[in-house]
Amino acid sequence: MSRKILIVDDEPNIVYWLTYALQADGYEVETAETGREGLNNILAAPPDLVILDVMLPDLSGMEVCEQIRANPATINVPIIMLSGRTQVPDKVKGLKAGADEYITKPVETEEMLARVEALLNRTIRLSKPQSVSHGKVLGFIGVKGGVGTTTVALNVALALVKNQKKVIAAEVRSSLGTFAFQLNLSPNRTLADLLNSESEEIDAHQLSRRLIAHSSGLQVLLGSQNMAMCQEVQPNQAKAIVEGLSGMADYTIIDLACYPSLVNRAIIECCDSLVMVLEPDPVCLAFGQQTVQLIQEWGIGKEKICATIVQRGEATSLALSDIGKQIGCEIAGTMTRASDLSLLALRQGSPLVLSHPESLAAGTLTELAHRLEGNHSMAFVR
Repeated sequence: MSRKILIVDDEPNIVYWLTYALQADGYEVETAETGREGLNNILAAPPDLVILDVMLPDLSGMEVCEQIRANPATINVPIIMLSGRTQVPDKVKGLKAGADEYITKPVETEEMLARVEALLNRTIRLSKPQSVSHGKVLGFIGVKGGVGTTTVALNVALALVKNQKKVIAAEVRSSLGTFAFQLNLSPNRTLADLLNSESEEIDAHQLSRRLIAHSSGLQVLLGSQNMAMCQEVQPNQAKAIVEGLSGMADYTIIDLACYPSLVNRAIIECCDSLVMVLEPDPVCLAFGQQTVQLIQEWGIGKEKICATIVQRGEATSLALSDIGKQIGCEIAGTMTRASDLSLLALRQGSPLVLSHPESLAAGTLTELAHRLEGNHSMAFVR
């Protein structure tokens, strides 16, 4: 979820330069040419920050600033005042009117971007409550490759979005991500942009700049899209990413790589529930049993673990309760793998819950989302 910045300035060259620089740095930008238009925009949808010129055609920047501060709904919106007036009395007047920063023209692009980021970070720190509310974290892991883990994770995320929840889906892995392909996205920012940062530098602001908004309302943190850009995720980075995302949404869906690793352990420790995805064949069942045992050896209780069964073709002769006993965890749901529909959904870049909501496969995925959302003690198996 990119942060929104409103530029209130009537100089086209300034507006063009600021818009280009801010958008290139990952911000969403809106513009207004007059003070009155700027005030209307702010009241309609308060931005995360305002860059405000002093000299405007109708109201002056000082008057706009004072009105922003006088309104309880906008009193805390950060304001950078931009002016050609360099005298100290002018700066003092701007700061007394309520500006957080007073920058004189001309200003270098790097300095402006640094001041924007610093002011946003300062605002986040000051507004951060003593106890941060975190949404639920749901991890999805395949007991082996090719069982459809990403398909299950994305469709569950979209089903939660359709139920009016704020949801972030993330690929926190060192390998290539596939969310972009399944959602028909062409990203210009990915997980790779975070991996040069130390874990303590990964905060809500850094994460929000890397999120991509899907048309459904789902926010996604995409894995690397280029093998040359793939980097090893460190466990402390993975933990910082998951904890940061969990403070930004009702539900955070994590698509984990299907192999044991310290990164997976760090992520699973942050999860409220872990959903294993497997097929009802002997190999998958054996791998599922080993996965449950390994997670328990990590000190994570099996009450956190459940499984969903992906059916290929004919239904298994094994009862779901027997599968649950064999692998050592509850069965939260099943998914009917509709090969033709799934292939069509991939080609359309629109997962089943969106493209074929009335299908049996979409229905089973929606039911799984409801069970995970409602926390019905995974009562699918009786």
